[in-house]
Amino acid sequence: MTPGGAPSPYNPHTPGAGLDQPTTLQQEWQTTDIEVRIRDTHDDAGLSGQTGVIRGISVSSFFALFFYFTREVSSVIRNPA
Repeated sequence: MTPGGAPSPYNPHTPGAGLDQPTTLQQEWQTTDIEVRIRDTHDDAGLSGQTGVIRGISVSSFFALFFYFTREVSSVIRNPA
């Protein structure tokens, strides 16, 4: 944004510039087709260290995760932290 200029939807903004807003103004975003890796510290040793792709997201905090190694889709609860 131009210093001293009036805010306008047509002025360029730095990507991520809105990230310094208070958390009450930020919105959570979700998307599919992102590759993820289950942390080695996960409680379920069978999932620990596996890599997969998010295939679907439900409104009840679950998402469908396709695991490459097992070639299976599992429903996983989203970690709130």
